[in-house]
Amino acid sequence: MTWQAYIDESEQDGIFVLAGYLSTSDKWGEFSAEWSPLARRFGRIDANGRWSLHMSEQRLDPDLLHYLPAFQEIIDKYTDLCFGISLDIRDFKAGVNRAVVINSNGERVKIKGPAIENHYTYAFSRMLSIFPKLISNYEEISGKSYNFGKVDFIFDERSEKNKILQLYEIQKNQFSSKNFLRSAPTFKDDADTPPLQAADFICYLICKCIKDYGIEKITDNTIAHTLTPWKSNPTIISLYKINSDGIFNFIKSQVLKNHPGLYVFDQK
Repeated sequence: MTWQAYIDESEQDGIFVLAGYLSTSDKWGEFSAEWSPLARRFGRIDANGRWSLHMSEQRLDPDLLHYLPAFQEIIDKYTDLCFGISLDIRDFKAGVNRAVVINSNGERVKIKGPAIENHYTYAFSRMLSIFPKLISNYEEISGKSYNFGKVDFIFDERSEKNKILQLYEIQKNQFSSKNFLRSAPTFKDDADTPPLQAADFICYLICKCIKDYGIEKITDNTIAHTLTPWKSNPTIISLYKINSDGIFNFIKSQVLKNHPGLYVFDQK
């Protein structure tokens, strides 16, 4: 049995979410067969003549909004776990700018590297490193226990793909998720990949929920009840929120671990 995590991203008014679903390859196949006709009904044809569904582009379509429960029902039927990371892009920039790195001569050292090049590569790095924590959080909320073994991570095609794969190679033996990862992440076009359309679906809705309530006030339970108010047992979501403190602490830990002769100060 092969476990697969399909992950997409959404960005609204400075809020960034990287999220998706985990299930088996067999169940993803069944999901795609049931999802595609509904997506074709409400989706759009792209420049290559393919049908696809993008919530960020079609969020004002009244027919699509009316059928949200139908889409969510298919997702819940075939997926085992929903998880994600959220951050305010302003917090990302503030966290990076807070870190002042000094060498033994008292000279300032410029911080650089793919993990902090932009908010997407940072979120990707954190997604892989904290995956076990997301699993544990989900188990605590749901009261269920999971043993997924190795997982294949599939992301939406991105221009940063090569940098992300480089980042994976740098980090793959450093973080606790290495026992979960089957191999390097792969990237697919969401127009041809229904599970990525489901990931886009939940990313957009989480992003909207955070925008409406404020990132500091959001909890997993708040998001679950807001996204699926029609359900007596709302969809459970394991969401990891990152603020500027978390970003600064990540940079500090990485610098001190990989460059023991350097010092990191906080210019908050």
